Amino acid sequence: MLAAHELGLGSIWRTGGAAYTEEAKKAFGVSEKGRVMGFVYVGYPEEGVVPKVPERKSVAEISEWIDA
Repeated sequence: MLAAHELGLGSIWRTGGAAYTEEAKKAFGVSEKGRVMGFVYVGYPEEGVVPKVPERKSVAEISEWIDA
């Protein structure tokens, strides 16, 4: 995904029911013991559209350090 970004491409990791089907395993030549975990969609982003970046919490808001 980083390489795609460097080339001006957009990408997104998606998963869902389709990833867990036997048809997906067969289509991608996945072994019997292997699993499809998701799909990476790659393409050129629409010009002028800036993706919305979600507001992130600080590390202090989501973690607690305990002295041992």
